[in-house]
Amino acid sequence: MRQRATALVFERAGSSGWRCFIAEDGDGDGLRRDDLTSGRDRVLGEVLELGGATAGLGILPDVPVPDPDGSGRLGGDLDDPVRAGRGDIITFTPGSTATPSSVYLTDHHARMRVLRVYGGTARVNSLVWRAGWRRWRSVGM
Repeated sequence: MRQRATALVFERAGSSGWRCFIAEDGDGDGLRRDDLTSGRDRVLGEVLELGGATAGLGILPDVPVPDPDGSGRLGGDLDDPVRAGRGDIITFTPGSTATPSSVYLTDHHARMRVLRVYGGTARVNSLVWRAGWRRWRSVGM
């Protein structure tokens, strides 16, 4: 609404938790960690703590989770549920584009959800998966 890039920023909070907040580009060079630290990019609203025993960010361990693309098993760092580049920042621009990303959530037992952001359109899609299913399934948001 302000014609500035706005981002959903994730950061690790200790060994088992995450924090999430929304930030706005204050100097026109995109959302950057050093600008957040210096205050040039500012945090909007409150910081949410995303840690908990019942559900949160994560990928089920010791379970063969299929890749949402349908190409084999989910790869990469299975301890990293936020797949949004090196900075774990999902930026949405005034031009209706976004950082291509996937954010994995789990109940820590048998279920998962992935929120997928498509870069060229900034569209967000939600898929669900349960242990034993061969593939992810689309759901309404």
